[in-house]
Amino acid sequence: MLGKKRGILGLDIGSSGVKISLLEGTKGGVRVKELWKEDLPEEAIAEGEIMEREMIIEVLQRYIQEKKPSVKNVASFIPNPRAINIKRIKMDKLPPEEVKEQIKWQAEQYFGMDPTEISVDGDIVDPDVSETEIEVLLVAARNDAVMDYVLVLKSAGLSPKILDVHVFSLYNIFEFNYPDIAKNEDIKGILHVGKSFSTILYFADKGPYLVRDIRISVRNLINLMQERLDLSYQDSEAIIKGEKEASSAVTYEIYREYVTNIGEEVRRTFPYIEKKEQPDVIYVSGGGTLVPEFTQNLSEALGVRVERLNPFERIEISETFFEMGTPEILGALFAPSMGLSLRGIA
Repeated sequence: MLGKKRGILGLDIGSSGVKISLLEGTKGGVRVKELWKEDLPEEAIAEGEIMEREMIIEVLQRYIQEKKPSVKNVASFIPNPRAINIKRIKMDKLPPEEVKEQIKWQAEQYFGMDPTEISVDGDIVDPDVSETEIEVLLVAARNDAVMDYVLVLKSAGLSPKILDVHVFSLYNIFEFNYPDIAKNEDIKGILHVGKSFSTILYFADKGPYLVRDIRISVRNLINLMQERLDLSYQDSEAIIKGEKEASSAVTYEIYREYVTNIGEEVRRTFPYIEKKEQPDVIYVSGGGTLVPEFTQNLSEALGVRVERLNPFERIEISETFFEMGTPEILGALFAPSMGLSLRGIA
């Protein structure tokens, strides 16, 4: 919602921690220049709201001190998805400059909010729905959430230039890495499973058209492990991260139940898909998809092909980064921030 410049930090602040990516253009394409992350304690962010502002600011300042980034311009998204509304609407055909102006006044009708209380933006996704209509993707963010978040970034010494939407950063990284698939007519889904929130985005050849919240996240898996294994929150989280071992037979059964529950939630979104009864393929990302056999179990639960979104398909990454984790782990965790940083490459 703000602007675009060459070379920009992709900043993902979520319940699990802070993740930062910096991509740079090369003669042959794009490569990873920097990946950085730091975990956050449970109380730092609650239900998407930043509760410990000074803690977040200190983490961001620590990144600047440690890495001394060549740029401090930032592309990010508001941690709380409930502060964002997305709708795909039809409008009368107008010149592009008039469409932008008209979008501002669609807020009250489509979001039921005072236009002065939200920031609204939108893009034409289908200029030829009919002879008289176009299709526009509207995005509205609460002004108070935008201003509070921008203030945190500025207080840390960063310069916010782009405020994006989480699911669109995923679409951006997908479109770059899979250009032919992104533009074919198949119905694709991107499912992101995070610590507190999960979302699925559907798109076809003309771009995103449907976003739905999924009510199962890593927190639900932690709860299952606490109940079934009589573990503390911290021990359950450590097992999920692979930092601690547990009874594999019981743990795998819990993992399967967790994935089945996600599948049930995803299936509830199928009736909203246009033209087909279900998507052709679903790509997955997020730390909540790293449990063993996630893609296989989800595919079986849905009867749909499920693949892991690989942000390194067309983006070069040095093996030195693999000290932080395998390509699969890094891809799952950094896909959103990489999608943000990609916006800074012309």
